Amino acid sequence: MNMKKSSVYIVNELKPALLELPNLVTSIHQKKFSSINDLFDWLIDIEGKLKKLNYAECAEIAGLRAQLAQQKFDTNSRPNERKKKQLQKALEIIYPVQEAVSKIIFPLEEKIEQARDLMKQILNVAKSLGIIPKVTPQNFNSYIHHVWSILNAHDQIKNGVNNIKSLVGMTDGIQLLAEEIEF
Repeated sequence: MNMKKSSVYIVNELKPALLELPNLVTSIHQKKFSSINDLFDWLIDIEGKLKKLNYAECAEIAGLRAQLAQQKFDTNSRPNERKKKQLQKALEIIYPVQEAVSKIIFPLEEKIEQARDLMKQILNVAKSLGIIPKVTPQNFNSYIHHVWSILNAHDQIKNGVNNIKSLVGMTDGIQLLAEEIEF
C-alpha cells in the first residue's frame, strides 16, 4: 500500500506562509525600505518548505527569486531607480508565487473538507448504530485507533472509510476522526 503524503500537514505547512502575503504586498505598496528583503526572506522560506515537501514548484519560486535578485545587482542605474525597479519586480512576481503555492493548497483543502464531511456522516451513522464504544480512561490515541478499526470493519460504513482513505490517506483520516468524534 502506498503511503500518501499528509494533506493536512502540507496545508498546515504552506497556508500560514501564504497568509503572510497580504502584509508583504502592503509593505511593498507603501514602498517600505525593508519590503524587498522581507519578500526575499519569505521567498526563501516558502521555497524551503516546498523543497522539504518535495514539490517541484520550489524551482519555480527560485526562478522568481532570481528575477528579483537580478534587480538588486543592476549597477547601471542610480540607487533610487534601482529601488523603484526592485519594487516593480517584487509586485510582478507576487502573483505567480501566490498562484504556485495556491495550486498546491486549494485542491488539498478541498479533499480535506470532503473527507471531513464524510467523516461526520460516518460518525452519525456509527452513533445511530451504537457501534462507537464509550470512552474509557485509556489513551485517547489508542481509543481513536480502536474506533477507526471498528468503522473500517463495519459492513455499512467501511466503504465510506475507504473513500476517506482515497481522498486524504489513512493518517489524515484518523486525524479527522480525532477532530470530529464527539463524546
